Amino acid sequence: MTKILLADSDRNVCSMIRRCAEAYGYMIEEAFDGVTAAALCRLGHFDLIIIDTGLSGRDGFTVCRELRTYKS
Repeated sequence: MTKILLADSDRNVCSMIRRCAEAYGYMIEEAFDGVTAAALCRLGHFDLIIIDTGLSGRDGFTVCRELRTYKS
């Protein structure tokens, strides 16, 4: 099963995307801030990460930069 991390501070957006994705058989894990998103990325394997650039704690760009250095 395809596993997706959805990181967005707007819970309504997350809910809408989650319902659509789960209807197609995707497994969704959510993060509502950048710190949680980064931690989940380090702990789990995701096939796709959808991340908002305006997250609190750490913005999406910072999380992406951290993941690039972590994965290399």
